[in-house]
Amino acid sequence: CSEVLELGERRAGLTNFLASTLCASWRGEWERGGEERVVQSLLRHRQLILELCCFGGIGIRSMRHVEDIAVDLWAFVHYTLHRSQEDGEEFVRLLGDQVAANSAANSCLHGDCRVRLTILSFLVGVASRRGSSHFLSQFSREIMEKLSDLTATKPRYFINSLTHRRKQRLLQTLLLLLPHLPSEGDEDLAGRTLQLLGSDNQPSVRHLLEWTASVLLARQPHLVSSLLLPALLPDSQFRLSRLQSVFTVALHLTQAWDHAHTVRYCKTLLPLVFPWTTCHHFLVRLYAQKTAQVVWEEGREGEEGQLEGFINSCIMFMREHSDAARSSHKLEANVGLSLLRPFSDLSVQALFDYLPRLCGAVDSECVSVEELRHFWEQWGGGEGGVGEKVPLYCDNGALREMVKRGGVGGGEGGKGDDTRSIAHQLGVGEDGVEGEGDRGDIQKKITRWASGAGVMEELFPGRRLPVETSKVAGGLVVVASLLTKIPNLGGLCRTCEIFGAGQLVVSSLSVVDDPQFSALSVSAQHWLNISEVRLPKLPSYLLAMRRAGYQLVGAEQTAQSKSITSYSFQPLTLLLLGNEREGIPVQLLQLLDECVEIPQLGVIRSLNVHVSGALLVWEYCKQHLHTSST
Repeated sequence: CSEVLELGERRAGLTNFLASTLCASWRGEWERGGEERVVQSLLRHRQLILELCCFGGIGIRSMRHVEDIAVDLWAFVHYTLHRSQEDGEEFVRLLGDQVAANSAANSCLHGDCRVRLTILSFLVGVASRRGSSHFLSQFSREIMEKLSDLTATKPRYFINSLTHRRKQRLLQTLLLLLPHLPSEGDEDLAGRTLQLLGSDNQPSVRHLLEWTASVLLARQPHLVSSLLLPALLPDSQFRLSRLQSVFTVALHLTQAWDHAHTVRYCKTLLPLVFPWTTCHHFLVRLYAQKTAQVVWEEGREGEEGQLEGFINSCIMFMREHSDAARSSHKLEANVGLSLLRPFSDLSVQALFDYLPRLCGAVDSECVSVEELRHFWEQWGGGEGGVGEKVPLYCDNGALREMVKRGGVGGGEGGKGDDTRSIAHQLGVGEDGVEGEGDRGDIQKKITRWASGAGVMEELFPGRRLPVETSKVAGGLVVVASLLTKIPNLGGLCRTCEIFGAGQLVVSSLSVVDDPQFSALSVSAQHWLNISEVRLPKLPSYLLAMRRAGYQLVGAEQTAQSKSITSYSFQPLTLLLLGNEREGIPVQLLQLLDECVEIPQLGVIRSLNVHVSGALLVWEYCKQHLHTSST
């Protein structure tokens, strides 16, 4: 089976055939009364089932379909050499799903996604029947073991990497089956889930883990005091930067029980949460303040004694003080903390569409309800849901509205969204960058004084004018569309103007009017040609500049980057600068001709992007402008 799965990564349809055949065989045996034989077979094959649940790589999926359809077309052409074209078309049509051309034409779901949904449909059907509890317990433990192995093998991973996708798929499977799982294993699952929350996770994986922990602890309230609350003690072994997940789970549990139980829970939780509202770590302090406000309101019942006035003053300060209120407001768009309702939002739509989409997953990981509809009959839930325990639709209007707006709400309250959303904003899918033909329009800011040196000298006598020198240095185009910090853009603008760069490209011309930009550019924007290229158009813009004769150079440390000390810039050079924290995304690195790096002697990983840009612009200027002038 492992060989079949490996081959299925290259040959679309093979693994789907395996999954469909196995599920049909098991389902038929179950219908004939062989429940015990099916359960034993499932237990023997649980590793295979686990691999099918997270099946799919990150290769160029469209190429596999092209290869399969090409084989079918060759059969069609061979057939029509001896018969008419109509006979050939009828021949291919009658072959049905045996050929990829018909599968692609008749199915909205294909390839890796169909494999996962086929096995999931079967698992949910099995979960709703008697006699499956032993298999479900074993299988849920296998999922946790697999998640732990992935975490140990790759403690840190990139968004939409294979590790990220497999973790996300495994957790989606677990949450889908969770309402059917016997409660005996909840303590072990909850403990493992909280342990995984202490590791580095991408937003969608972290939110799914928080969701899982919340549901498990809500089912077993007695586990809260032994598993969750110790993480909030001062001597907790939980990593400080991961306490945000503990606060998220703690906040979710305020929605889990009846009023009397919630009041008791909040009274126990508040003394543990309140000290963290003064923590030096920004995110911990922010999450703790949000949690303290909710817990205080939910747990108030009658007189609170002498401390009531003090606590009320602190809560009012968190809500009304400008800085505290502004920071707290940033969390309102956070999916895991503020938008997701873990107990009422457990639905197919939220699991497979809303959450991945809001966390920046690629399109192949987001399956809409319309695409899933034809699976409902197999899953046994009709129009209502899956196995009568997981509804089809999510009625959370806030999540739905954010999806419609195309928002990415998985960040840390505004402190890390820029680094996670670069690939998402670029509009680059898993299959590569945009085509060369999709150039689009590029807005251009006109230089205010473009009527020549005579008028300039008359208006500004004695000032060094850039008009003549730009003819020499104007071959350099500095692209800063990936930069998000306005002070860096303002300083870079000044540097480009001083050294006579031909053009500075930013993601939005609105930054020029920002006071922070003006304070650092010192009016340089009036003398420099500034253009706008937004992130979704950046790949096609780079390709267009290459066709115009520019050498595409990136300021990035890579396996093949060259040192600035020995690199010779071409007269027509486009210099691409990376994001402040993420650098240059891999999708754009593939478009560049060269990457250059600045030698470092210290310990710190990299220079500030404005400083790096200034050094590279000066090196270009030194090689071309000064050489020409001498």
